[in-house]
Amino acid sequence: MNLIDWICEGAGLVGMAAALVACSLAYSVSPPLDFWVTVGLSLAGNLLYIVHVFARRATGNSALTWRELVLATLVPIVALLVTIVIAGEIGGLFHLPFAGADRRGI
Repeated sequence: MNLIDWICEGAGLVGMAAALVACSLAYSVSPPLDFWVTVGLSLAGNLLYIVHVFARRATGNSALTWRELVLATLVPIVALLVTIVIAGEIGGLFHLPFAGADRRGI
């Protein structure tokens, strides 16, 4: 593994952790800037990791099969989707039916 691999792996970990933090900040009493910075970190980290893993496989630099690749990126993809759904609901792009009337309306 070279430095680029370490950076992209670390970005994936930061992205997944930021997705969890974004979920906890979504309906808490915290400044809106904290939430949106966390969403940005989650999106950037997860996208960087996913693109890096698929690019390595496409160029032949990965020992993973396509099946293993899908399994390796399943959690980051789910974290990315959760971040998009939470950010879209908080940002007012759409309203989730289970969000309730107590959302804080950023």
